[in-house]
Amino acid sequence: MRVSDAEREAAAAELREHFASGRLSTSDELDQRLTSVFAAKTRADLNALFTDLPSSGHGWASAGASGSGQASGSSGTPEMGFVG
Repeated sequence: MRVSDAEREAAAAELREHFASGRLSTSDELDQRLTSVFAAKTRADLNALFTDLPSSGHGWASAGASGSGQASGSSGTPEMGFVG
């Protein structure tokens, strides 16, 4: 499923929180991930940027979601923490 600007912004905010918590080691790593966030076209693109980080419920997964009421990851199962 394609992502909205609101979802990209929410994902970027989550990455910034991970950086502030010390989970991303350098500002270069944060910058690379932010570049990828804003280039993301699908939720799978965004999911790939968070595979090595603890889940905060992926608030960005529901930031722009409306309609179907279900978000799917690459496994086809609903995303953890999705509120629809």
